[in-house]
Amino acid sequence: MFSMQSTASAEVSKSENEQYPGTAVQRMLTIRERVRSLNSDTRNLNGDWENVRRNILWAGGLKDLPNAAPGAGYTGHSFNDFNHCDLTAMVLLFAIILTYTFGLKE
Repeated sequence: MFSMQSTASAEVSKSENEQYPGTAVQRMLTIRERVRSLNSDTRNLNGDWENVRRNILWAGGLKDLPNAAPGAGYTGHSFNDFNHCDLTAMVLLFAIILTYTFGLKE
């Protein structure tokens, strides 16, 4: 039988972050490096909001897919409202467990 708890423990141990279990450490470090490469004095973080938003998505490892259907990669809502305004580097299995634990099933 599949044990989400034991599998999650194995995934979390790969994150090497005991203070924040479930953190995708390598992804987080890549995000930090990309954020550092953005420069507020250039088009990266100043100017047209859609360009700035695309750069933030890129820094987080996401693509701007405005023509994709919701649930199939659509990112038009990302950083465009009060609810979709963060970027979390989380181990996928950990995110799935949290989703089902808090009853956010589809």
